Amino acid sequence: MRHPRPWRRRAIVAAAALAVGMLLAPGQEATPAPAGPSPAVRTPRERTLGLAPGSGFVTEAYATDTTRQQLTVRAPRADGDPAYAQVTAYEPGAFEPESLSRGALVLVGGHSAWYGNDAWHGTNPVPTVAWRTTYGTWVSVTGAGDRSTLFRLARAVRLHPPVPVAAPVGLTWLPTGLALASAQIGDGKYAATFTARRRRTYDLRLSAYPVTSDDWTNGTLGLGAPSHTVAGYNAWYSEKSNSSQLLVEAGRCGVRIQVSDATRLPLSVLDRMLRVATIGSCDGFGDWPPILSR
Repeated sequence: MRHPRPWRRRAIVAAAALAVGMLLAPGQEATPAPAGPSPAVRTPRERTLGLAPGSGFVTEAYATDTTRQQLTVRAPRADGDPAYAQVTAYEPGAFEPESLSRGALVLVGGHSAWYGNDAWHGTNPVPTVAWRTTYGTWVSVTGAGDRSTLFRLARAVRLHPPVPVAAPVGLTWLPTGLALASAQIGDGKYAATFTARRRRTYDLRLSAYPVTSDDWTNGTLGLGAPSHTVAGYNAWYSEKSNSSQLLVEAGRCGVRIQVSDATRLPLSVLDRMLRVATIGSCDGFGDWPPILSR
């Protein structure tokens, strides 16, 4: 039997490698991935990370903070069991390439990237692809079951100009000093943390759940009749030690506000926050406002 000619073998190997990511020559430097138009500075209330339409992957959750934004993605598999992955975009200076142990340079979607194990996962490192855009943003794709799916997901990642993050509760007023620190949206739930960093730091955590969910049922269990009315909705307010909690049944959304220092954010302040807020539904997303628009 005749063996394929050397040039044919190389062509076959190259084509197969490009399908999932091609190893670069030893010593070859990684070239940054194209980033499109120069993005504006992103704040936690904005998102730039997404997936290409028609990629076949489903975004199940989104998280944002001052240093990164992250997608939790479900990937279909041939055996019917879904695989899950995380896509993370780091703000410039927030990612350490050294965290990828035993990394190798590969070609993904026309640009080079590192492929290795994410050392941040401790004793259970996870296969990861990571690359840097021309504007200094590092992107990593972690998990996704097999290597082929991992690289296919990496090719679907997109960075767009900043747009507001939407959620069931949109605040239009915040007390002086409070700033959005992080937010998580997914699985029918929303949670955001607002922090005031002064001589004495204090936090406000806002959560929203469907009123039909166990989270809301368990949270209001045993509270008795509503003790307050906030923005026209039934509400329960309580204080313990120096902290406080406000629960508001706003239509199809149950809204919970937890405050670490009730002396800094009394009930009158929380009432004002929700009185001028926009509250959508927690069992859909068509009427969701920006999480913060002030």
